[in-house]
Amino acid sequence: MNADYSIKNILTILLCLVVHVIAIGLTSLTLFFSNDIITLTFMIFLVFLVFIQTLLFGCIINKIEQNAVIGKLIDIAKYLFKIKSSKKDLLDDIPIMAVGLTLAALCSKLFIILILGGSETNIKLLDLATRKILFFQFYDTFIILKNLLNNII
Repeated sequence: MNADYSIKNILTILLCLVVHVIAIGLTSLTLFFSNDIITLTFMIFLVFLVFIQTLLFGCIINKIEQNAVIGKLIDIAKYLFKIKSSKKDLLDDIPIMAVGLTLAALCSKLFIILILGGSETNIKLLDLATRKILFFQFYDTFIILKNLLNNII
């Protein structure tokens, strides 16, 4: 049997995939469905630690699995999108960008919730304003944002 497809390597890759799926799933659920300030702050702290670790050492899980999964994904992306960067640069930069963007999204959500005061009415008004602007209803958007600003003040 080839060394690349030994039982040990396959189990390592599967275990690393499970860890990635759990971590990314929990972070995504928190990002999309949680409006609790304490939960978001805790997740920001955890993702910040992962971001620092990724900046200093790279993605440790990818190193454990010897970049088996992300290497194949980068090969596919380079072929489909005609990316000129080297594979080594992409292996180093993509995990940093993914964790950094997740951290930015969590911080943005916490910032918006803090500005809106955690009020369900204010959150619904912001959601309504977002939908109105997507359909080019600028006057209605202006009125809703004016009401939102009055609620905040």
